[in-house]
Amino acid sequence: MGSQTQFQRPTLIELIDRVTDDVSSRMTGDTGAVLRHSALGIIARAQAGAAHLLHGHLDWIANQVIIDTAEAEWLERWASIWKVTRKPAAFAGGSVTFTGTDGKQIPAGSVVVRSDGVEFTTDADGTISGGTVAVAITASVADTDEISGNTSAATVLTLQTPIVGVNSSVTVGAGGIVNGAAQESDDDLRARLLFRIQNPPRGGHLNDYIAWALEVAGVTRAWSYAHYTAVGKVGVTFVLDNEVDIIPDQAKLDEVEAWIDTKRPATVKGLVVFAPTETSIDMTITLTPNTAAVQAAVEAEISDFFSRWDEPGAAILMSQLNEAISLATGETDHTIDSTTPAAASNKITLAANALPKLGTITWA
Repeated sequence: MGSQTQFQRPTLIELIDRVTDDVSSRMTGDTGAVLRHSALGIIARAQAGAAHLLHGHLDWIANQVIIDTAEAEWLERWASIWKVTRKPAAFAGGSVTFTGTDGKQIPAGSVVVRSDGVEFTTDADGTISGGTVAVAITASVADTDEISGNTSAATVLTLQTPIVGVNSSVTVGAGGIVNGAAQESDDDLRARLLFRIQNPPRGGHLNDYIAWALEVAGVTRAWSYAHYTAVGKVGVTFVLDNEVDIIPDQAKLDEVEAWIDTKRPATVKGLVVFAPTETSIDMTITLTPNTAAVQAAVEAEISDFFSRWDEPGAAILMSQLNEAISLATGETDHTIDSTTPAAASNKITLAANALPKLGTITWA
């Protein structure tokens, strides 16, 4: 089979030259070159412009008929053929603590505001007793790529409309405001679609459990295990890379388990959906040049390396960690002097079900 070359779309200038040359070659007699502002020159340019638009449309169509280059609308259409649906945005939720005079009520629908303007609404009435009351809240709008309702515990919010006898400063509860997620991106939808095509459903194969977990809003990476805790039981774990804390809480574990229960074969003896753990990796690095900008670039590259981790419990190879650091913009040389946990045999061993997380870097 002969070699294949990619079609190169001609530029407008190339098309003008082609059409002009074609017109010139078909003229009889000694008429000379086709002038730009002559009737034939104008017709040649108009023809080339029309051809350029057609080439552009064909170029666009060529991208839409291939899944890995299709744009949003066509990607969703391709996905629908395999019954893969884009995950919608999710509203972040949690609880906050109001303080004030006993007996004062916080009505359902009260709005509290974060310092950056993100609003949350109370889900139910709350009455202060003993000086405080915890009230469930939900973000007023779903997450986007630019704005997230996910908020760390102890963050202070403000009542939009003051209530007599209630302090306007409101504190986010210990669990934080979590599980908000932006609408699934084209890249993530494309990855799920390609996974579905390359791993067709097989009546409860381990890959099926990964696909089912990834269908839940916010879930970005998932893993499955055969005979987990007992023969016949399937284990599933996952992370939420777009959350403040990527490790799922119990509410998210329950949500994923409930969703998989609607999909999995009835013959499976049990399903265990569990949260992975994180191991902080502290390091001492001798860096050249040892500037703040290069340090920040190294931290970003290591964090990105860990965010693409293959599987919980997989060892960190020092060669791969060194490669990640070498990718940092501005880095010319480095040495990893030590790590905690310590490396042995050129790798850092993680506990079962543990994922690496960048800890503290000491720069030398």
